[in-house]
Amino acid sequence: MEKIHQGRKAKGEIMDWFLFQSLYPGGTDARYDYITVTYYKSGKELGSTEWNWEAMTKGLTPAEIEIANNAEKTRNLIDRHLYSFFNGCDQATCKPGKYLQLFANRAKPGKTGAYEKFLEDGTAMRLEAIKSGKIQAWSIWKRVYPGSPELDSHTAVYAYDSFEALLKNSAPVDFSAELKKVKATQTWDDFMKQMNELRDFAGSEMWEQVDSTQ
Repeated sequence: MEKIHQGRKAKGEIMDWFLFQSLYPGGTDARYDYITVTYYKSGKELGSTEWNWEAMTKGLTPAEIEIANNAEKTRNLIDRHLYSFFNGCDQATCKPGKYLQLFANRAKPGKTGAYEKFLEDGTAMRLEAIKSGKIQAWSIWKRVYPGSPELDSHTAVYAYDSFEALLKNSAPVDFSAELKKVKATQTWDDFMKQMNELRDFAGSEMWEQVDSTQ
């Protein structure tokens, strides 16, 4: 499948494609085992995506097409979600990370603007976390579709270079040292209290990267 998406990237249809395995939650009752993530430059590229199997597999060998066909037969598409980039580290600052930690949050009614301002104010702290080696990269995504009061409104993603590093910073995420460096007048307890007043926690997951475009 990676070769198909590499071809889409070469044609400018997508920016990147990733395949992740869900580490937690997991098991027979988990809603899904694997997740594909596709990055588009804008809604123009997303809207012009050609979901034509013959066009997508053009240039593949018969053996590669057979592998792709078998992959389609051995999976069930659970659902599809659309997010837009809100903020995060840039390419010059982000470092590769195989393991992801995702935190889904719902802005409290009437507090979306204040919550987004709070997220933006935390940029320096998260950049400091990259400098200190606690995380490799971070990004925050805003839900576009589907929309529902029961679903998350924003998802924060932190990348790590090892599963050990992910676990070390997951119970819970602690950027107190980084916050102290960039905003000495604010304590970590105050930071968490302000965040909890603006949003409801909607869940967390851990993913491992399995494949991607280059």
